[in-house]
Amino acid sequence: MRRVLTVLLLLALTVSCSRVAASKERYEKDGLSLSHTPEWRVRSDRETAATRVLILEGPHGALLSLTRFPASHPATLAQYAASVEEKREAATGRLSDTAVHAEGAQTGSVRATIVGREREGLTKTFDISTPSDSTHFSAEFYEIEAGDFRWMLMRQEPAAYHAELNSGIQLVYDSLSLPSAPAPKAAAGAENK
Repeated sequence: MRRVLTVLLLLALTVSCSRVAASKERYEKDGLSLSHTPEWRVRSDRETAATRVLILEGPHGALLSLTRFPASHPATLAQYAASVEEKREAATGRLSDTAVHAEGAQTGSVRATIVGREREGLTKTFDISTPSDSTHFSAEFYEIEAGDFRWMLMRQEPAAYHAELNSGIQLVYDSLSLPSAPAPKAAAGAENK
């Protein structure tokens, strides 16, 4: 009987471990790569001459964004966080019954391990209100230098789900690989050879 229980336990562990491994999805494009759980999806990955913005959308209205700037870009992490706040307020201001409230908002420091290194960032809180509901949000901002680029990372979610979302976010942080130089452009007609 003991042997049967041991075999069943090993089988259960093998099945659960294979489910965890199978539940990861991989995103790769132009040198940027990351893994995420199926609850998260890449909403957009846009590039201009100077910037690139990748946005992942998660459960409970969570967002994770990576914004690439040239290394020479003058904005500090605090300035980037302030510009995100301004854009958030402008976007919700266009909705007639929605508002962002910064009253009682807090700004502080936060730490996370991203790309294998402990990093210090900023945390901000805010409320988004409709006539029938108000949700308290938290946002974290980090900066990562990678060769020719500076990457600003933002994590934002309803504060009530922060702990629940940690493992999915950490998978992204742990698997993140950022390009440190512009991707070489293919020569005209090279892709047809």
